[in-house]
Amino acid sequence: MTASPDGGAESDTSTAVASAAGDQAPAAGPGEPPPAPAAAAAPAEDRETPTAPRVPSPRAAADAETPRASRRAAPPVARSFLPLFDVGAELGFFQGGEELVTATNSEGNEETLGTGDGLLLALTTRVTPVWLAERVGLGVGAGAGLKYWSVGGTGAEASMFKYLLTGTGHLLLSVDPTWLVFIQAGVEKNYGMDLSINSQSTGIPFRSRVGFVGEFGAQHALNDFWSFAFSLRATIIHYDVEDIPVGANSVGMAFSLRCGR
Repeated sequence: MTASPDGGAESDTSTAVASAAGDQAPAAGPGEPPPAPAAAAAPAEDRETPTAPRVPSPRAAADAETPRASRRAAPPVARSFLPLFDVGAELGFFQGGEELVTATNSEGNEETLGTGDGLLLALTTRVTPVWLAERVGLGVGAGAGLKYWSVGGTGAEASMFKYLLTGTGHLLLSVDPTWLVFIQAGVEKNYGMDLSINSQSTGIPFRSRVGFVGEFGAQHALNDFWSFAFSLRATIIHYDVEDIPVGANSVGMAFSLRCGR
C-alpha cells in the first residue's frame, strides 16, 4: 500500500486493475473500427520424414507374374537306351533237324538226337552306328559259340558237338527309354561237328553249308552299361555227309547279358 498526495492510502487493488488495463489492447477511439481478434496459433508442422513408396523386388515381381507350377524345377528327362556298341554272353536252347540216333535213358525212356539239337553258349558283339531320329538303329553284329546235346544213359548214350559262327545285320526300335525291340538276320556256318556214341566219335564227316539265321527279340537296359535280352531264333542250315544233304534246322530261345554304351 502507498500513500496518496492527499494523505490517503491507495489500495493494492487499484494497482492490480491498472496493471490489467495495461495488458489489454487500447480501446478504439470514436469512429475507429474495432480491432481484429488475434489469430489463433498455427498448429505445429508435421516434421516426420516422408516414407519412400515400396517398390517390389524383381524376384517378387517375377513370382507374381509366373505361376508357381512353372517355377518348380522340371524332372530330368530320362535318356533313351540307344547303344552304339555292346558285347554279350548268350545262353540258348534249340531243337530240330533230322534224327540221327535214338537212345534209351536210365529210366527206360527213348530219346532222339537231332542234328539241330543243342544247348548254346556264345559270345556276341553288335555295333549300331546309325540312329534315325533317336528311334531306329541300324548296324551289324557277329557271334561265336558252341552247341552240345546228348541223349540216352549209361551204355546207350549219344551226343553231338559243334562250333558255330554268325554274321548279322540288325534293326533296333526304341519303344521306351529303357526298352528296345530288335530284328536281326544273317548267315551261320558250323564247324567241327562230331557225333559220338558212348563217348566215342563215329567219325562221320559232316560238312556245313552256309545257312540263314533270323531272330526277333527285346532288350532292356538295367543301367548305363548293363542290359539283358531275350529272343526267338530260327536257323535254316544243311550239312553234307559224303554229298548227301542232312537238314540241321533249329528253332529255340536265347537269353543274353550285355554290356556296352
